[in-house]
Amino acid sequence: MITKLNDPVFGELDQTEWAWIRNYRVSMFGESKEVELEVEWEEPDILPSTEQQETFLKFDRNKNKCFSDIENAIYKYYLSILNNLRNDLGDSADELMPIVSDVNGLKDLVSLQAIIIKPHYGIWENKIVFLLDCTWDTSLGLGVAMIDNKVTEVGEQDIVL
Repeated sequence: MITKLNDPVFGELDQTEWAWIRNYRVSMFGESKEVELEVEWEEPDILPSTEQQETFLKFDRNKNKCFSDIENAIYKYYLSILNNLRNDLGDSADELMPIVSDVNGLKDLVSLQAIIIKPHYGIWENKIVFLLDCTWDTSLGLGVAMIDNKVTEVGEQDIVL
């Protein structure tokens, strides 16, 4: 069993039970941070595929635009669920799901935790999933899916995975 891998595209990766992983620096909502980059596999010990490498390189070259698109998609999603969830949250609504006037208002409400480069088969071709913590749903969190650098889905993590 391989435990470390030095991939020509992803760099040094560590093996887990489900993926190759390493830290990756991103900027989201104007803040730079390191998150976990996961290169998911279909079976243990399978090396990252050429398609996964190409998907990552395409994303990495355009990550500023991709993150801008992700931020805007999250804001649109937030506005679409705001009223119903605020009613459900009751007295905690202003703290957990405040009314925000623009994308930057989400900075303290969502936090990117991981980026997953999915294996290439079926509907997952060129798919990247972004997993975020959010104040209004601490159990299921928030997920964003991209295919070919276009946001295709925003919702609870279990839905976009």
